[in-house]
Amino acid sequence: IILSGKSGDLTLKKEGTDWKSEGVTFVLDKTTLENLLRVLGNLEAKSIIEFDTPENLKRFGLEIDANPNQITIETSDKKAFSIRIGNE
Repeated sequence: IILSGKSGDLTLKKEGTDWKSEGVTFVLDKTTLENLLRVLGNLEAKSIIEFDTPENLKRFGLEIDANPNQITIETSDKKAFSIRIGNE
């Protein structure tokens, strides 16, 4: 799991049954992380917004220069899924 935003990135990796953070040291709550993954795994889009122009991305605070909050999850078979969280 990579959590990205204006404050920087935080990478969390599962090693066996435990979660470890990279680059910083603090205690991770396994139950909270697994609940987060469960919630993210059950997300469904209510609507699709066309992001065909930079203006559309900017409207929702999703342009790269705005450094939007983003969650990226990589599966054990190296597939990556990302969710950007904008301002709308």
